[in-house]
Amino acid sequence: MHACPAHLLPSSFKTNHGVWVTSRPILPEDIEREQAFIKNLSPETRYRRFMSTLNELSSAQLHHFTHIDYHHTMAFIALLKETGEEIGVCRYAADPAEKTRGACEFAIVVADEWQGQGIGHHLMTRLIAAAKEEGFLRMTGDFLADNTRMLNFVSRLGFNLSTHPEDHRLKRGVLWLNRH
Repeated sequence: MHACPAHLLPSSFKTNHGVWVTSRPILPEDIEREQAFIKNLSPETRYRRFMSTLNELSSAQLHHFTHIDYHHTMAFIALLKETGEEIGVCRYAADPAEKTRGACEFAIVVADEWQGQGIGHHLMTRLIAAAKEEGFLRMTGDFLADNTRMLNFVSRLGFNLSTHPEDHRLKRGVLWLNRH
């Protein structure tokens, strides 16, 4: 078993429709669960998350996504309490180009039929708390400029949005953490 800080222990919550969900850090043993989750996303949702038309993750991607160190990389998954089916995941990774400034980049995706039920908000609240605990100064994310639902979601979480400096088809969101 992997050492997991106490503030990262599993937690349970009810969706807006009253379904019990457990969120916890992802584990190497979740590799098949993660692949099934990605395969079951609609093509549009996969495209919005990965900005490409992939149908499944490569072995290297699966390994990367399920083997986290709880410090430079972190990921939380949302599982239906009754069945253990994965219905959402969010993650951050330290930005190697800006390590000295304490930046991490995040991504999130929730299964199509579970969107709008509070799962993304719960996962992001946990992810932001973990990033703060690790001392990151800011969290960033890049989003397709036409992904209005995601742009509204991150704005409600406090992210400041601007046009991506290198690609006008993208928006960049920045959330400042640990401001004193």
